[in-house]
Amino acid sequence: MSSSVHDVHNHEVHSRREIALLIALCVTLGAYAIVTRPLTPITAPDTAVYVEGSPLVPIGYPLLLDRFGVEGVAVLQSLIFAAALALLGFELLATTGSVAVAVAVLVAIVLIPDLMAYHASLLTESLFISGLIGFIATGA
Repeated sequence: MSSSVHDVHNHEVHSRREIALLIALCVTLGAYAIVTRPLTPITAPDTAVYVEGSPLVPIGYPLLLDRFGVEGVAVLQSLIFAAALALLGFELLATTGSVAVAVAVLVAIVLIPDLMAYHASLLTESLFISGLIGFIATGA
């Protein structure tokens, strides 16, 4: 774990209020993504390849669909996105020392046109986006 993750949990470095604000923002964004998603997940022509578990695609996403179901994966993707945002928010707070910077970056990400639709879709793009945010947050 990076030192900045340890620092963000140290109340001497950042107030509990700042940390609570970031957590509340990410929980709200995750809940918003879940509540506003379409009644049925968004599909694309290649969704069937994943749902059917075709040997043409890596096995991970079809296993996820099999384990959690179509509706469950749509919810899970939103939760993973919210967790990735939280990680990035904590790292930004630890790095910059500014909760305003962390909140501004998270809000800017969420305001990217059509980004939230990916988390309601049965495509691997949602997990890629969340993984990329997490990767950036770790500074790797």
